[in-house]
Amino acid sequence: ALAKEADLKLQGHAEEAKVAHQAALDALAREKEAEVQEAKRLHEDAQAESARLAAEQRADAARHTETHAEHAAAAQDALAELKAKHEADLGDPRNLMQQH
Repeated sequence: ALAKEADLKLQGHAEEAKVAHQAALDALAREKEAEVQEAKRLHEDAQAESARLAAEQRADAARHTETHAEHAAAAQDALAELKAKHEADLGDPRNLMQQH
């Protein structure tokens, strides 16, 4: 009877150990799943930041191109003014005397 009682206790402890082991495995699985979800979230955040920076860089490049075009147009205007003034000066008889 004692052996049977000891065997039943041993089976009870084995069942408790099995349940505890399964609970530990379940907890570990939940922890790993949480880590995977966090890694996915961080990856998505990084992708979004990369896209934001790329868009910002494209906008900066567009502004730079626009500014360059404005400066080039201003330089062309200034050159045209100087050319017109020079031609006007060449046509002025007072300037012809100073050149000779």
